[in-house]
Amino acid sequence: MYRVAVRVVRFLIKLFWGGLEVDGLDNIPARGGGAIIVANHNTWFDPVAIAAASARPVHFMAKVELFKNPLLRWFFTKVYAFRSNGGRRIARRFAPHKNGLPMAIFWVYSRKGPAM
Repeated sequence: MYRVAVRVVRFLIKLFWGGLEVDGLDNIPARGGGAIIVANHNTWFDPVAIAAASARPVHFMAKVELFKNPLLRWFFTKVYAFRSNGGRRIARRFAPHKNGLPMAIFWVYSRKGPAM
C-alpha cells in the first residue's frame, strides 16, 4: 500500500505543483543503511512530502492518539508509521534506522503542541 500511495502522491505533486524541490536527499543512503529524517510538522502534508521525496520507504514515528481508531490504525500501520508517546525510550525500542531503514521524526510532536 505504501508504494502505491507514494506513486499516486508523486504524480499529483508533479501534476499540480510541478514537483518537489528538496535539499539534503544526498544525505540519505540510496540503498541500505539507516537514516533519521528530522523535520518540523506544520501541516498534514509534511509526512506525505517526506515519503514522496524519498527514494526508499520511510518509517514514521506517530503519536499514540492516531492509532486509537481501528481504521486509522490499519492505515498508519500500512504506511509504515509506528506509535510513540513522544518518549525517547519508545523511539529507541522501535528504531527502524538501526535495521537499515529510514525513519522520520517530527521535531514538533504535534502540529499545535510544543517542541519535544
